This record gives sequence, C-alpha cells and structure tokens, in this order.
Amino acid sequence: LRCNIPNEISGSFYVGDEETGFGQIFVTLKDATFEPSNIFGHCASLVATIRKTGLNPTVLVLQTDGGPDHSLKRVAVQLALIGMFKELDLDHLVVLRGAPNGSARNKIERPMSLFNVGLAHAS
Repeated sequence: LRCNIPNEISGSFYVGDEETGFGQIFVTLKDATFEPSNIFGHCASLVATIRKTGLNPTVLVLQTDGGPDHSLKRVAVQLALIGMFKELDLDHLVVLRGAPNGSARNKIERPMSLFNVGLAHAS
C-alpha cells in the first residue's frame, strides 16, 4: 500500500481513492518451479514495482509475516534488505514483523485471501 507524509498532524499517511479509501495493491504471480520464492527475488520485485510506478521514496516501511523468506533473524534477509536500501537510495528503512498467527489482522494479508480463492485449483 502506498502512503504519503501528511502536511498536518491530523492528516493520514494512507493514500487511497477519495471515494472508497482503498489503495493500490500490486500482485505478482510466479511459477513455483522456475521462480522459487526467496528474499532476493522479493526485494527485486519490490524495487521494480517502485520504479515502474514512478515513486521515489526516502522512507520505506515494510510489514512482513515473519515467514521463512522474511525472517529478520536470517542473514540472507538482512543482506537483501541492505541491498534494497542502497539500491533505492533510502534515508530510512523500517521493517515490521506481524505477530505469529495474526494474518487475519494484517492489512496486507487480508486481500490475499481473495486472490487465493481465485487461484485455487489453477495448477
């Protein structure tokens, strides 16, 4: 989800449609056999999406589920995030990990349940 720093203290960081309040969600479908899931691929996709949309953030806040590709304890994840930080020339990178088993309350995970219904039995 995209956000902007508000001009006033009472403003919202959330950027969405004025009428509905919904933001933009970017979805990337990959073949599990030929494009295995790993943190370096996730970071590369995020950098490509940010560049494609023409955004030039100075602060990036990531919220992860803490799964194997996103565990902040793993050195590979730390190196990928440092690389993304350097590639995007960020001033500040914040990475948040949601509570375990709390994906129902995770605002990023909620729309994914709808996508999973559409992709069920598609393999």
